[in-house]
Amino acid sequence: MIKTVVPRNYSTDGGNTLVIGEVLKLEEEGRLEGFPKAENLAGTASVADVILALKKAKLMTGDVFSIGVASCTLPIETTAANSAAATVSYENGVITVSVESVEALADSDHGEKWGTHKWIGFGVSTGLSSIVGLVFDDHTVKVTLTDDDVAEARSVGLNSSGQFVFYIKAEEILAACGKSFTLSYPGYEDIEITIRITETGAN
Repeated sequence: MIKTVVPRNYSTDGGNTLVIGEVLKLEEEGRLEGFPKAENLAGTASVADVILALKKAKLMTGDVFSIGVASCTLPIETTAANSAAATVSYENGVITVSVESVEALADSDHGEKWGTHKWIGFGVSTGLSSIVGLVFDDHTVKVTLTDDDVAEARSVGLNSSGQFVFYIKAEEILAACGKSFTLSYPGYEDIEITIRITETGAN
């Protein structure tokens, strides 16, 4: 009886993808290209440095954020009142902010260039040991968080170094039927989070 052996190492996608289901063997003169080069790493590079370089190069799967939300004590009275009137939850990539009525929220002025809006503030937990270096991109503004953001989080009662304060313009998010932002951090898979407003008092 002839037994058909199906190879576990094969090419697919017209040769663009090489699938290794068994063993990839390199002869002495063979080499792999495209990996992070050793000369690009410091001479004191640790195993963790090498792993991070592999994750940045997408040659290893990145770590995953552990996202959550938290209440905090906000310094602006009207924003604090709006936030106290809201219930904020997170599930499967969506932050849901529930209020009885956005129109009934107070107009709050954060000064500077922020303007007067129906501001609501809350904490976002990332699961990181520190938010320094975390990139926040709402597809309009892209910023890298610093020690100042850690200090701001601590000032409103967010005691984890992996948390940051997040303010939203409730009326704009309601009108747009949602808004999204992306978080990026070295060695982590990017995550896109959507914010939605729910009015519990709406007819």
